[in-house]
Amino acid sequence: MNKILFTLILILNVITVYSQPAERIIKVAVVPNSNNWNYNLNSKAIFDVTVTQNGIQMENIDVRYELSYDMLKPFKVEKATLKDGTISIDAGTMKTAGFLRCQVFVYRVEKNMRGVQQQDIYPKQ
Repeated sequence: MNKILFTLILILNVITVYSQPAERIIKVAVVPNSNNWNYNLNSKAIFDVTVTQNGIQMENIDVRYELSYDMLKPFKVEKATLKDGTISIDAGTMKTAGFLRCQVFVYRVEKNMRGVQQQDIYPKQ
């Protein structure tokens, strides 16, 4: 009986330890530059990107970003260097309602990180 109880407690402890998500040391934040996170048709969409390591903005970091409409192939793929840890990406305007996606990739020796923001663009009603 004690063996079974001990084994059960051990298994529960192992599951608890491994069930927590790992904290990322490098974080990529992609945020729309809009007060209410929404854009209207024909208004310029701008995404602000911040890359931090342990909560401190990283300087002179190379990133690659992709702009695409909802789940389609990217219409713009570019590389940029974040001089002070931040960058603003001009995503242009949309003439029809839909979703605009900005994916930012950071490549480091130890891991590849990515940040994604999907933005809803709809006609003003």
